[in-house]
Amino acid sequence: MQAQKVHAIPLKNGPGFVLLGCAGFAAAQGVLVRHLKPRPPGKKGLGPWAQDLAEEASDLLLERHITDRDEDGGGAALDALLAYGQNLWVLSHQLATPVGSYVAIGSGAMAASGALHALAVSAPHLLPEPRVTYAVEAAAASHLEIRGPVQLHST
Repeated sequence: MQAQKVHAIPLKNGPGFVLLGCAGFAAAQGVLVRHLKPRPPGKKGLGPWAQDLAEEASDLLLERHITDRDEDGGGAALDALLAYGQNLWVLSHQLATPVGSYVAIGSGAMAASGALHALAVSAPHLLPEPRVTYAVEAAAASHLEIRGPVQLHST
């Protein structure tokens, strides 16, 4: 059985959803999918909205003692991607970082990032979907814990 890594989470009190892609602890993913209740972005803007979600996600994990022992002080074991509309952030302990061109997280991040960079340079005409598929396939080829099939989701 394969674990689903990307989840559509409906917005509370509004239409639409966010996509949350999790790496790392399965327990963290389960808690976030069940208990994270994102509201639609308000007048503060998307950056502060994503930061609020990163803090809420971190607090949910810390309340349940799901921590990253490698992190100084035992921060929340949060390694995720948050997508809303055309926007993407990396979520880590108490922090939402906007993504520019591309990013990869998890155990295959180095291989996937290398593939994304190589494709950006050698095949700039390539659409995002095949780029992501090739990057995940590159990560799977170099890491035993990563396997397909690759499933793409969009907001």
